[in-house]
Amino acid sequence: MVFTSSDSKQETKQLLTKFEHPLKKKYPKRHHHYALEDFFSFQTETGTIVDWNESRNILTSEDFILGLIEGLEHEIGSAAGVVTYNIGKEWGKRDAAFFNSGFTLNMGMKNPSIR
Repeated sequence: MVFTSSDSKQETKQLLTKFEHPLKKKYPKRHHHYALEDFFSFQTETGTIVDWNESRNILTSEDFILGLIEGLEHEIGSAAGVVTYNIGKEWGKRDAAFFNSGFTLNMGMKNPSIR
């Protein structure tokens, strides 16, 4: 069992909710940031991985994904395939919209609308 003061809990909360990519802070207009070590910032002090877009990321194994799918199949049966497909489709829509907004902002161009 670990006991912590309320001050350290607040400090931890601030560390976990403040996502800053150090390279983006240093080079805010950089466009060629897709190398692994440039795109991701591994913040060992908080155990977080932050990408260039200041989104928090997680790494999982294939076993984790398969277990997740098997658990879904166990809970909802044959509907698991449809649910998984719709989750992926919704993620793809959001990712495309996010890319579109970043493209417009970073390149100063209007990207064709994404439906």
